[in-house]
Amino acid sequence: MWSLFGHKKKVEKLRDDVQDSFSHVKKDFNKVGEWIKHLDDKHMSQRDEILIIKNQLLSIQDDLIEIKDFISFFGPRLSKDLSKQTQTINNKQTSYGSVQTDVQTDVQTDILSNLTVMERGIVWTLLNSEMRLSYEDLAALLGKNKSTIRGQINMIKQKNNNLIMEFREFSGKKRLYVPDEIKSNIIKSVKVKVNQSKSVKK
Repeated sequence: MWSLFGHKKKVEKLRDDVQDSFSHVKKDFNKVGEWIKHLDDKHMSQRDEILIIKNQLLSIQDDLIEIKDFISFFGPRLSKDLSKQTQTINNKQTSYGSVQTDVQTDVQTDILSNLTVMERGIVWTLLNSEMRLSYEDLAALLGKNKSTIRGQINMIKQKNNNLIMEFREFSGKKRLYVPDEIKSNIIKSVKVKVNQSKSVKK
């Protein structure tokens, strides 16, 4: 009788030990699961940061492309115009004077300060054209498609409604231009300063 009772207690103890072991194993699995979740959350956070950095780099790349396009289109023309102005000024100086020319192109005026590089490129294209240009003309000159030009024109109008005006021909074609008063103000933002210091020894 005592032998049977003792055997039963041993079985119960073994069962309790097994249950405790399973309980510990379950806790260990839970800890492993929490650690895996922590690693996944950290990985997701790093992936989000990488995506943000990637988008910023793509935005910078787009800006650099616009700047490159702007310089390649207007750089030679501006250099030529400024060279002519400098040459005219130098011709008026005496042979005994020394001339220092400081060319300052102020594109950060109130009119253009809130425009992107490409939007300024459109404005400069209209300023440098003797004719009113269509959307197709601007697209061909700037190497963009018509829808892109139209979108940028709309953005310019939202920022400054009076900067670019439209003229509709009898055929229905729209042509764009900058009003004379605004054109004059923008042109004045390009200044040539000449400082002359005389060093004449007779």
